[in-house]
Amino acid sequence: MFPTLVRRLAQSAKEPLTKQVPLTIINNPYKARKVWPPDFKGLTHQQQLRFEKKYKRRITLAHHSPRWEKGVKYAQLITIGADYEDSRVGMVAFLF
Repeated sequence: MFPTLVRRLAQSAKEPLTKQVPLTIINNPYKARKVWPPDFKGLTHQQQLRFEKKYKRRITLAHHSPRWEKGVKYAQLITIGADYEDSRVGMVAFLF
């Protein structure tokens, strides 16, 4: 146990792979499975619509921000509450 520990501590640290060789398209180990963007001329109309629906949905999910929505809800609550708080006795806050 101790000889192994001493030997490992005496070795120099290995440099990460990214420092040894910078990643390029040629030597990237993570190859893309599909060509992007797809050639829409080669796709049928149904496949084009499927791509559009899929990526519109992904974009909306990516830009969905729960923190922003929560802030907007609190701002609405505060403004409505302040409007009712400001109304005096006998006055209506909202006239419909």
